[in-house]
Amino acid sequence: MQGGWQEWDGSERFLTRDWSCDIAVKWRGKPAEFRMFCSHGLRTDGGSIPRSVQGWIQPFGKGLPGYLAHDFLYGGEFFTREFNDLVLYGIIRWVGFSWVKAQAVHKAVRTGGYLYAYRKHTTKSVRIHRELIRVLPLMNCPPAFDQGGLLPDG
Repeated sequence: MQGGWQEWDGSERFLTRDWSCDIAVKWRGKPAEFRMFCSHGLRTDGGSIPRSVQGWIQPFGKGLPGYLAHDFLYGGEFFTREFNDLVLYGIIRWVGFSWVKAQAVHKAVRTGGYLYAYRKHTTKSVRIHRELIRVLPLMNCPPAFDQGGLLPDG
């Protein structure tokens, strides 16, 4: 993954360069693919990993591509939470997380993702993410949510 980082407030960072990636996962037994374009300025906390397990799973370690894609998909509510969480799982397995580590991360986001992230979204926060991110579904992606007409054009 190529990208520039600047410290923001000690707990979050932001992209200093545009970032894009092609993502392929298995969704309900079929391949699903999409392309994501992210503009500089997007903020992330990396992996929202509790301090007690950061010796085992680092918030800015090799899982960073998965954490970025997950944060940005969550922030813009581009697909369902279930699909976004599966994208995270697929990427961290691809970058070399063991099955046990990947399962731990996936179970954590399935359990706490709504409570600690999704429910805090506002129309404004979703709109800001959608102004900085473009998602191009290529094959078999679930339909995106339409949060008050916030779906990206095209």
